Amino acid sequence: MKDRFTITCTACACVLDSQASTCHKCGAIEKNIHIVFHDNISFHDQLTTKEVEGTGKRKVRVHSINGHERSADGSIVYKERILDRRKDKYYEKVVDSDGNIIRLCDEKLSEHINRGNAKFGKKVS
Repeated sequence: MKDRFTITCTACACVLDSQASTCHKCGAIEKNIHIVFHDNISFHDQLTTKEVEGTGKRKVRVHSINGHERSADGSIVYKERILDRRKDKYYEKVVDSDGNIIRLCDEKLSEHINRGNAKFGKKVS
């Protein structure tokens, strides 16, 4: 939606043309300019959980993400991801705003290579 503005005469409230220097009804030169701006804002949530083991240098055993985030193309997608080192499991599902599945990956974590943090042949440990 375009931003809009209206110019009115201060004395008689007559709507004026933007080029008018005086009011065509009463001759006054004072003007009121009413400007209306429109914008949209939206909020999206995401929950990240980590299960850690040990004290001192704690090791993350299960890491999960559930919720909305901005994708590489700028659109908002819903993402579920589970990295479970105990069960050697990697699961990721990404769904667009229309409900179409963009990505679905359900495999052993030890076999999950060449994606994200596991690029260039590195395994996620």
